[in-house]
Amino acid sequence: MLVCAFFSVVVGAVILWQPDAFARIFRFFLDKPWMLAVTLAATALIAVYVAKGPLWIGRAFARWAGKVRRGNRCRTDKTEKRVYRHCRKAERGKSSLLNAMLGQKVAIVSSKPQTTRTRITGVLTQRETQLIFIDTPGLHKPRTRLGDYMVRSVTESVAGVDSCMLVAEAGKEIAPADLELMKKFKSLSLPAVLAINKIDLLEDKSVLIRQITKFMEQFDFDAVVPVSAQTGDGVGGLVDELKKQAMPGAHFFDDDALTDQPERVLAGEIIREKLLRLLDKEVPHGVAVSIEKMKERENGIIDIDATIFCERDTHKGIIIGKGGAMLKRVGTYARADMEQFFGGKINLKLWVKVKEDWRNREGF
Repeated sequence: MLVCAFFSVVVGAVILWQPDAFARIFRFFLDKPWMLAVTLAATALIAVYVAKGPLWIGRAFARWAGKVRRGNRCRTDKTEKRVYRHCRKAERGKSSLLNAMLGQKVAIVSSKPQTTRTRITGVLTQRETQLIFIDTPGLHKPRTRLGDYMVRSVTESVAGVDSCMLVAEAGKEIAPADLELMKKFKSLSLPAVLAINKIDLLEDKSVLIRQITKFMEQFDFDAVVPVSAQTGDGVGGLVDELKKQAMPGAHFFDDDALTDQPERVLAGEIIREKLLRLLDKEVPHGVAVSIEKMKERENGIIDIDATIFCERDTHKGIIIGKGGAMLKRVGTYARADMEQFFGGKINLKLWVKVKEDWRNREGF
């Protein structure tokens, strides 16, 4: 506004002081309209520069350039009027694949690696066969006590199962973590199935043959199944291959069970998923959710009070947002998922607290 006002004053002064000169300039631009367009564009850029600053212009250009460059690598998932971006560079899709096989979300999904922090058990019962899935955190180099716990849970899970499923991303090279897991399979003489996920993002399908060959050189998998958790392609075939691995015995869970996770844990994970998705660039993994209260009223409405813990004051401001807008969005999306999962109305209240270095604290 100030720039426009200043520009108007300057033009008015020129008209009053040198009307003949202004008339010549005006005729010049009428004869050369492209010069008028260049001048107006330059004036607009200067106005934005003065009003917003160079950093804002740089960030705006970076966002625009990023959309152009990533156009064929990212997809937009529109569910219940929500828009999330899932980029090919992020997670392999272990949790997404688990949810696709179960037909219901029991594990949270985001584009961040190591989104899964705990061993989440999913249960799939088809007639006489019951498959129990343990969705573990990804294997990575731990930097905190939380990271140590996540890696420990992977190794403990591998040691206590009848069969393993290694999930790889289509078109990617074998990661060092994959080699470590395959060595673990060999040392324990465990049968394993290789699931190559995200084939819907692979333009050159011939890459799959080379990728499968490299994996088979490292370990003799019982089956290799290319799948897409996003589209559902190959998921049924993957379940059939896993059913061949089932051992005789009684069912561990009721036939209608989906998971062994307590409702409080599932509610907290749903909230954390929304935080990771909505704030995937602004706030890193340093968020945790604690369900302080979960109680059902006589009319069926479930009251849930949750506290979101972050490690810095700056993160707290980002999570809350201007006028509480971001926290409201997190609550809206989380409430919708909870109502779908729990099958009833949810009254959700959220608070944000700072607890520095919580990932290195015992019992958190």
